[in-house]
This record gives sequence, C-alpha cells and structure tokens, in this order.
Amino acid sequence: MNSIETILPRALALVQLFVSIVMFGIIIYIASVFLRGHAVPARVWTFPMTILAIDCVLIWLLSRRQLSLPLYMGTIALWLATTGYYVMNLRALLPA
Repeated sequence: MNSIETILPRALALVQLFVSIVMFGIIIYIASVFLRGHAVPARVWTFPMTILAIDCVLIWLLSRRQLSLPLYMGTIALWLATTGYYVMNLRALLPA
C-alpha cells in the first residue's frame, strides 16, 4: 500500500479532531456567555454545531472512501477555511 494512502487519512482525521475540540470549546464559551446573562444571537451557536455536523459527514466519507482524494481534499480545505473565518470573527459576533 502507498504510504500516502495510509498517512494522509490519519493526518486528516487528526486535523478534524483538533477542529472538533476547538468547536466544542467555542460552544462551551458561548454557553458561559449565555449563563452570564448576555443575549447570544442564534448564528453564534448554530455555526459551531453546523461545523460539527459537517465534520461528522466528512469523517464518515473518509472512512468509507466514497470520494476521490482531490475532491475530498478540496472539501476539507473549504471546511477549514470556513471554520477559520468563523473562529477569527467570533469576538465580533458576541455581545460586549
């Protein structure tokens, strides 16, 4: 078996695990802001949940190998770019 075929899925799964942990951290942070009495817009908490749902689908597709590698890599890159944009702009979405 090719080394890329064995190493790349494991590396992608680790990246997805890291992003999932960050999203769970963001959800916990949003919950703490909400518990402090601030109003939290729906878009602030629905986006991390959507990212986690997409992550579940990507992990499922990675384990099934139903997509070609270039298409899967493009999907992962788009998912990471969207997640990064959200994380960078999270403070602007939350109340002061």
